[in-house]
Amino acid sequence: MRTPALRDEAPLGRGALSYAGIPLLVAVLAVAAAGSAYLLFTRGSDDFQIFLIWALAIAAVALALVIRYQATHRMLWLVLASGLMVKLAGSMVRHWVYVEAYDRNGDAGVYYKKGLDIARGLWNLDPTQLFAPSGATFGTRFTSQVAGVVVSVSGPSMRAAFVVFALLAFVGVLLFAAASKRIPGVRSTPYLAWLVFWPSLFFWPSSVGKEAFVLFCLGLAVWGYAQLPRVAAWPALATGLLLAGLVRPHIAAVAIAAMAVGAILRRDQAGLAGKWYFQLLFFAGAVALTFYLSAGALGIESLESAVEAVEQQAAYSDTGGAAAGAISVTPLQIPNAFTRALFRPFVWEAGSAFMMLSALEVVAMVAAIIWRRKQLWASLRNWRSHRLLAFSVVFVVLYALLLGFSMGNLAIIARQRTLLLPMLFLLLQGREGNVPQTARKA
Repeated sequence: MRTPALRDEAPLGRGALSYAGIPLLVAVLAVAAAGSAYLLFTRGSDDFQIFLIWALAIAAVALALVIRYQATHRMLWLVLASGLMVKLAGSMVRHWVYVEAYDRNGDAGVYYKKGLDIARGLWNLDPTQLFAPSGATFGTRFTSQVAGVVVSVSGPSMRAAFVVFALLAFVGVLLFAAASKRIPGVRSTPYLAWLVFWPSLFFWPSSVGKEAFVLFCLGLAVWGYAQLPRVAAWPALATGLLLAGLVRPHIAAVAIAAMAVGAILRRDQAGLAGKWYFQLLFFAGAVALTFYLSAGALGIESLESAVEAVEQQAAYSDTGGAAAGAISVTPLQIPNAFTRALFRPFVWEAGSAFMMLSALEVVAMVAAIIWRRKQLWASLRNWRSHRLLAFSVVFVVLYALLLGFSMGNLAIIARQRTLLLPMLFLLLQGREGNVPQTARKA
């Protein structure tokens, strides 16, 4: 899929950078890469050899982006190149954590094994396993199908599969950044830098699993939503929401609800596809489909059974050293749920090295919010002026409440919180007065 181009709004000037040393740099790196590849390729396992091919290919693309380094948009190319390498490193660290810290216990191994069975069938032109994978739940089965397609491309290497899923997440954040260009005054390159360098976003969505794929799906849907009412926007929007709903219907439902708010606020588009009631009809159909998928998967028959399912999920996840205690789904617990989803674990709750890292990241996020408080306030003041701002505000609030009520494990919360970070960071990019009263809405 072709990723929409991202460009800085303001040229940065040529500066004093000299291109004379680039050919020598390329030659040195090529020789070093070839020598390292030969030594590692002849001694490593098949799994590592396949991973090495992917790693070298990504490094080559990153180097090409650096060579593409231009005086007018140089920060964009540097962020893209460094973001690729950071994402590669994130997949490597994520794999190490899965093998060494988790002792190969986790969903990533399950998805990879099922995906490998599917991939072997695809290599033999037998799609039987692709259309009939085993799995405990609706979302798990579809994720296994996605893993099968990915492994059929990456090859029989778990490390390489981690890399490809990480690349899907990277494309997702590129789409978020491309969508942000629709907001007057928001610069896409600094926003992209927030997304590619934030610890949770380059670490958690870098393995075989739901987070990386859902981040890609949300990016695709948000990019399509930002382009409305253009005809090309509808396939991207519908595909992103459908794929996200097949993996995690509740996240797709939150995204649809947030998008519907933006559609209602936007009432001045020309043409039938631009009318707010046409868009609202589309989102109503999407909600119905998402509810059908989630109800069939979770056995939900009424609002009462939905509340019971949320409470059961919270109780089920409230285990281990990261347990935070389940909370009942009542209005009085809204502040508790919101705080748990966004600002926990606290530093004094950290009982392990991983929990301490999550707690320190929360501290960094609070510091970033304080540092960018003027930009955040500007976004909140103007939230009704642009569909993406409205979507981001509603998505952060609804998803935080859903996560806080349904999860009782702080480690799981830290991982799933990554899906609201692109919207939260978009709100931190606002500028006071960047959306005047007479500015066009989108």
